[in-house]
Amino acid sequence: MVGTTIASQKRNSPCSVAHGINCRKKVLSDEAESRLRYSRSRRLSAARMKITGIVLIAIVGLVGITFLLAPRRVIVTSIEMAATPERVWSILTDTKRYSEWNPEIAALNGQLVPGAVLENRQGYGDQQQVFWPTVRVVEPNRELRWAGRIWVPWLFDVEHYFLVRPAGEKGTLFTQGESFHGIALWLFDVNHLVPGFNAMNAALKSRAESASTQ
Repeated sequence: MVGTTIASQKRNSPCSVAHGINCRKKVLSDEAESRLRYSRSRRLSAARMKITGIVLIAIVGLVGITFLLAPRRVIVTSIEMAATPERVWSILTDTKRYSEWNPEIAALNGQLVPGAVLENRQGYGDQQQVFWPTVRVVEPNRELRWAGRIWVPWLFDVEHYFLVRPAGEKGTLFTQGESFHGIALWLFDVNHLVPGFNAMNAALKSRAESASTQ
């Protein structure tokens, strides 16, 4: 019985005595082929990772260059008023009454101090848009400036300012301007904002020169 079992194991063994040499060669060949496939797989994975890294670096570089080459635009509008700089400044900074005269800014909520964040409600009705700029400069009777952006830096960065300067004995030269920077300027024409600036300037002039609002 024992002899029969041993003989059976020899017959079922992949490397029998009769075929031992060839069988060992086949096993070694299979192992070598397996190692070769593994080596090829590793080289292929490394190559793919290298290509992916190169593509990512290229994308990051392209995005960086795009931001660095982002265009800049500037809008500057001015108007002279028969009112003192103090008078013009008092109306400009009385933001709670903007809705009474301002055709562009329906409401400007927040403190006019450097570092404060404002709620700037542009326009009226369904066309109203809300922005959250940060106050940069407040020089009484001379300059008010804030800055903000849409979504992320360098997409559409904006700095808005008002300058109040004496003109003549009791007059004022009022300047409203805005500087823009960002890749969105390739698609957005800022010049269509000029009529709105001029409308606000004219409304401020009318209010400043009106005796009923003195």
